[in-house]
Parts: sequence; structure tokens; C-alpha cells
Amino acid sequence: MESSIVDASAASRKRRRDEEEEEELEQVFFIIVSVVTMLLGALTWYHDKYFVKEPARNLELERHSFLNRLYRGTETDCIEQLRVSKKAFFKLCRILQEKGQLVKTKNVPIDEVVAMFLHILAHNLKYRVVHFSYCRSMETISRQFKNVLRAIMKVSKEYLKFHEYNLESSVENKWRWFKSHEKAKRFRFKVIPNWDDIVDLCAKDRAIGLGVENALDADDIMSKETNEEEAIHSVSFDLEGSSSATRKNIRPKNM
Repeated sequence: MESSIVDASAASRKRRRDEEEEEELEQVFFIIVSVVTMLLGALTWYHDKYFVKEPARNLELERHSFLNRLYRGTETDCIEQLRVSKKAFFKLCRILQEKGQLVKTKNVPIDEVVAMFLHILAHNLKYRVVHFSYCRSMETISRQFKNVLRAIMKVSKEYLKFHEYNLESSVENKWRWFKSHEKAKRFRFKVIPNWDDIVDLCAKDRAIGLGVENALDADDIMSKETNEEEAIHSVSFDLEGSSSATRKNIRPKNM
């Protein structure tokens, strides 16, 4: 009896030890799987960040290819993009270099900056668009654009003809009163917006100083306008009457 009890207790202890060992193995396996998963995730992130990169671009090759198509390709492409022929383009480059004192830099040749300048003016391009096409920084584009503009201004007097503008005598007489007022010259050819509204707002009947319109002046103006309207109506009635009488006179007689 006692031996059977001892055997049963030993078997139960053995069973508990086996269960504890299985639980420990499961925990160890779970820890190992978690660590391996974390390592794989870290390796994947490191690989994507430091090993997988965009393909390298040869900016110099792309720029030369674009410029060759722009002003060394067909005549049609050059005219459509730069609004000048290839012959005129290279002649302009030579003039700006010789007379406009346009100097090429270490990295940017003269034909490229002139093409950039004409391209911007011809199509009203933004610096970001030119940056994408010419593979240059926007700071370089801005600086070279100003250099070409200064060269253009230097040769403008020799190649650009400005027409002299002479005022007619009647217009000149109107402005001869402003010779003593130098500040009034800036309004000479300036269009004043809402001029009709300003005239209505500042009319003579609203003035209080010199040139004010009084009641008698207003009555004379209204009488004059009324007389003109009556005269116009009477003339129109006379014309209608004469035309009807003429039609009656020229009516064919009954045969």
C-alpha cells in the first residue's frame, strides 16, 4: 500500500517536471523567434536606407544632350524654343562677348547662358523649370541671367533704334502751364483710373471755391440742353413730314 502511494507521488512529480520543462522550452523558443524577427527588421531597414539608392544621374551628359538638341539640332527646334535661328543665335553670342563684355565662367559657357536667357524670355519660364532642363542651380541661373541682361543693355544703344516722340502743338499747349511744376510731369502720359467717376464726384456743382457752379449757371445749362433736344426733335419731324410728302407726290397715277 505504501509502495503504491510512493510510486504515484513520484509519477506526479515527474509529470510536473515534464510540464515545466515544456513551458520553459516554449518560452525560450518564443524569445528566440522574437529576437530573430527584430534582427531581420533591423537588417531590412538598414538595407533599404543605405544600400538601395536611386540610380546615379550624369548631369553633365544630360545637359550637353539638351543643349545640342536646343541650338545644334534642327533649325525648327531652335526657332521654336529660342525664337531665333541658329545663325542669329551664334552671332548674338559673339556680339555679347565682344561688345557686351559677357565673360564665360569656368563651368558655364557663353552659348549656354545666352540660350538660357532667350529660353526664359521666349516662354516666360520659371527658374525651377530652367533648373530641371539645364541641370543648374537656381542661384547660377539667376546670376547668369543678370549677366546677359547687363550685356544686352550695353549693346542696346547700338542695335536698338528708339523713335522720337513729338507732341502735337495742341497737346503741348496744354502742358506748357506745368513747366513751373516739375512733379506734374509724371502725370503727362499716365492713365488715371476711374476718371469719369472722379469728374462726377468733383463736378462744378459740388465745388465751393473758384469756378463753382451756381443756380443760374445750372439753369442756363439745362435750358441750353432742352433747346438742343427740341431742335433735334423738330428737325426729325420736318424730315419725316417731307419724306411722307415726297412719297405722296411720287405715287404713280392710276392708268
